[in-house]
Amino acid sequence: MVAAAVVTAVVVAFVLLRPSGGARAVPNSPCAPVGSAREAAPATPDLDGDGAAELTHEVSRTEDVDLTVVPGSAHGPDGDRTVFFAHGALGLPDDVQVGDDPLRPTVADLDEDGRPDLVVSGAARILWGAPGGPRVGGAQGRVRLPGDGYRTAPVAGDFDGDGHVDLVAFREWGETRELVVLKGPFARSGAPARTVTIPAPGFEGTLPELVAGDADDDGATDLVLHDTSGSPPLLFTGGADTASGLSGKPERLPRGENVVFGDFDGDGRQDIAVGRSFVDSYDEVGTPHRRGRVSLRYGKDP
Repeated sequence: MVAAAVVTAVVVAFVLLRPSGGARAVPNSPCAPVGSAREAAPATPDLDGDGAAELTHEVSRTEDVDLTVVPGSAHGPDGDRTVFFAHGALGLPDDVQVGDDPLRPTVADLDEDGRPDLVVSGAARILWGAPGGPRVGGAQGRVRLPGDGYRTAPVAGDFDGDGHVDLVAFREWGETRELVVLKGPFARSGAPARTVTIPAPGFEGTLPELVAGDADDDGATDLVLHDTSGSPPLLFTGGADTASGLSGKPERLPRGENVVFGDFDGDGRQDIAVGRSFVDSYDEVGTPHRRGRVSLRYGKDP
């Protein structure tokens, strides 16, 4: 399987990057745990307010694509209370097919009512937070994204450090590639306070993804635009003196297909790990023929 090949390859070597940009390669060395990873954002947020985290994910079926919310409990996920959202109930088009990956959820309190909301990619639907968590037939909205050509699910964060949650999506139309920053707070109609677009200079990828975290510990969210085919990721630091809050000149990171934020050296600051498998995503190989590599860009003080 391709996935197995990628995982096997990625955990073979480290390249350690300091904030100064220097690198030290340690080839052919097994990856050992070095401190505990601190997530950039809760992967399993508490959607119903009972103190237990929910598991939110998409489930692909033969004739439908559903968003699934598994409520948490004191004993772990409670599958008996699972809530299923068919794509029709989410306002997604009927021609969505398995494999289109349209339902990757993003969790954030967009309207600042104290309840986490769910943003569903594809049609960028919002399931507004409610007592007891999201439910079928509950209040919905749609993120007001300008124009067409969106290639990624929106990611959430406070990119300008003003205390309001923002959303960012990647857009490609014609020869133009840009990031669309939707500044919070959001109205219940899905309209942001304002919208800012910035170019994505130097991005070479064809399969874009966005990852958010705080790599300089300044309280503003940073953004990595990367490509699952292995092109160099671009790091846009947050809290910049720009209209979007993101730096206009991104930092180029080592090539890799996978990017994650986490405190890998245990110093309390988030680092960025970039994994490169050296295996083509379309190769059907059980064992990679080349060794993979993980590059770490260590976090730094603001």
